[in-house]
Amino acid sequence: MIKGKKYLKKQVVASVLALSMAAASLTGCSNGLSSSKKESSNVGTMTQEEASTTKVMVIGDYDIYMDELLVYAIQAMVTNNGTLASVKANPDTYKEQTLSLIRTTKILYDVTQHNDVTLNDSDMETTNNTIDNFLGSMPDGLLEKYGISEDVVRKVFTEQTYVSKFENDIKNDMGKKVQSDIEEKVKDYNFTIFDYILFPTVETTEDDVPATNTDGSYKYVSDDAKEKAKENAEALLEELKAGGDAASLAQKYGVSNYYFERTGYVGSFTDSVNKAVENLKAGECSGVLEEELGYAVIHMQTDHDEDLLKNYAYAVASDTVDSQFEKLETQWLSSIEVDPEKDMEGTVWADYDLSGLAQSLADGGLLNGASSTSSTGSN
Repeated sequence: MIKGKKYLKKQVVASVLALSMAAASLTGCSNGLSSSKKESSNVGTMTQEEASTTKVMVIGDYDIYMDELLVYAIQAMVTNNGTLASVKANPDTYKEQTLSLIRTTKILYDVTQHNDVTLNDSDMETTNNTIDNFLGSMPDGLLEKYGISEDVVRKVFTEQTYVSKFENDIKNDMGKKVQSDIEEKVKDYNFTIFDYILFPTVETTEDDVPATNTDGSYKYVSDDAKEKAKENAEALLEELKAGGDAASLAQKYGVSNYYFERTGYVGSFTDSVNKAVENLKAGECSGVLEEELGYAVIHMQTDHDEDLLKNYAYAVASDTVDSQFEKLETQWLSSIEVDPEKDMEGTVWADYDLSGLAQSLADGGLLNGASSTSSTGSN
């Protein structure tokens, strides 16, 4: 078992398992199907015995029966923002999504079983709560109607938990190593937070965008207006040095739209700003800078900020880990050969009419598009 703190700050039961949580969140109560609907909408219905003994496909050493595949079909429809109309119009799309989801999960689950992944009490508590939410969100009688037992639901969710835990633990370990390496590389960088207040010397549009001439050059204000902007910048600077608040002073001098709190490390800004902030300490101010767009004043809030350094390393590490993990996952998924045709048992799934299940989900409030003539009971 791969151990470590949660580097990516994800719940243990995430990834594929989160698909099922969406079903629970889409409905506030359990809406029962009316007796007339149960009698009239029986396309694709099965007894539990039929569903649990109808073999649909084989993935590696795993035999997949209809009851398990239908749980994945519910996930595919509900979590891909399916509607009754879209399922009826494009049933093959949702069938393929279902097959893709179960193939990926089963192969990765098999990987977990060869890597000694175990679930602790906290993992199981979270999983059981999620299962209970899923079961509670299902309309009365729906699972029974399609031959889906509680046991097979628990099997699906538990296997998905193994996959999520394995993926998260791998990412956590990779992330800690990558972040540590990045922090070492940038340990001497000066990460800063500073106030940047600009007194424009260019004309602006109604949206405060610098106005330009036909040749693309900026339209500058008159010399008198430039001088006034400089005087105001100098006056604001003196008040800043006396302990004034940058945001309040920007508002006082009418340049609140040109006040920015900037974050980054020295070297990541323009040359003039880099030079101005290079040696500033917290609480200190620059002089008045003559920038391309106007006169600017800088007030340093923090310098050599360790939290910013760690946040920067975390952000860079996250991108790196995602890229590395994608390659690793591709290797895992190739551990079991997949043949979309030979893996299937006959034409059971190809012949299955998904519209009945979609209609039942819609009538229960889990898919948009329930017919106006259908009635739903309340519990």
